Amino acid sequence: MTKKQIEKWEERDFRAAEALIKATVATSAYHKVCEIILANQIWLRLAQEYGKCSPQQHDAALTELTNLRKTFRVGLQAHIDKFSEILQLVNYHAEELPKWEANLIFFQTLGKNWAGFMQTLGDKVTQLATPDLFSTVTQYRKTGAKDVQSPAGTTFE
Repeated sequence: MTKKQIEKWEERDFRAAEALIKATVATSAYHKVCEIILANQIWLRLAQEYGKCSPQQHDAALTELTNLRKTFRVGLQAHIDKFSEILQLVNYHAEELPKWEANLIFFQTLGKNWAGFMQTLGDKVTQLATPDLFSTVTQYRKTGAKDVQSPAGTTFE
């Protein structure tokens, strides 16, 4: 890089760091990053300070995820949205759940009526990315899956 390119880079990085501090850092955290010059170093310092949350929050989110159950009153998309929301919390508070584990928990939340479909997927259950599994389940549901029914005998929404 030429000297001019380096100077231009440093100027942009300085502006990025300044904007980063103004836009994202709470007043209470300002003193922790105010003397850092490079934007990347600010991100690293903030990640070190505020990165992952407590194991207790992770455990609580994981418990909420595994206790989630789809009922016949809740539509499939609403259930998927809720599952995704809680999964994001679980992944935020600790290492990301492996896709196979998230997928198995997802089928657990759907209930026993989905066991047959899960078996027909075979190894795909543990190999698909979780959003792809959501799409597969949604598509299956749209085809009029008659074995996925509510206790009253009506098909789940």
